[in-house]
Amino acid sequence: MNDLLISHFQDLINVNFTAKMEESLDLIAEGKLKWTDLLNSFVKDFYPLLQKAQKEMSDVKSRGVEIDIKCELCGAPMVIRFGRNGEFLACSNYPNCKNVKNFTRTKEGDIEIVSSVEEVDKVCPLCGSKLVVKRSRLGGRFLSCSAYPNCNYTESYPLGIPCPKEGCDGEIVERVSKNKKVFYGCSKYPKCDFVSWDMPIKERCPKCNNPFLVIKKGKRGQQYIACPNCSYSKKKTQ
Repeated sequence: MNDLLISHFQDLINVNFTAKMEESLDLIAEGKLKWTDLLNSFVKDFYPLLQKAQKEMSDVKSRGVEIDIKCELCGAPMVIRFGRNGEFLACSNYPNCKNVKNFTRTKEGDIEIVSSVEEVDKVCPLCGSKLVVKRSRLGGRFLSCSAYPNCNYTESYPLGIPCPKEGCDGEIVERVSKNKKVFYGCSKYPKCDFVSWDMPIKERCPKCNNPFLVIKKGKRGQQYIACPNCSYSKKKTQ
């Protein structure tokens, strides 16, 4: 994505543009330049670039961004495609070759193919393929069909703990708030409003028999295990 921005807005993403803009802002502060003149000058050059980028970037989204990695099945170049759940690698020879891979980026922006996929003991209700664990762009875990992008099924990540609300047959799942903070709620939401900001673990409280304990963080950042229903707590071991 950075490469696309640089190729389409090369005159804007550079040190010279920043320096000139700072000089212009100084002139505005000194009363030697009208801010409307600066804005009109910027818009006159920017909008044609924006319209060109909108057209070409939409084409890139449909055909993918070619990278220097070959498909091990057919030898064609792999491309970065953009799906509902983020970026993924796909063979440019699609639909003749349907090879797809997940990837992450290093701090330098280089692509690293994710070779190990964590499967769970559940199958996709739409196509029957295995479900795998993935992470969203907000940082939370979720389950996705291993046949993605051919199948777009996803569901919340389950912890294997029944919801403690009386009369509820849901289970506790991992979610992410609008503020990008991971929390834990009932799979039957909004019918059930159970929520916990501390991660529940499948361990019964020895003191009050609560069906689960939670991992909490102390004032100095150390983690410990506690019961959300009574005063029981213990040191967390690795």
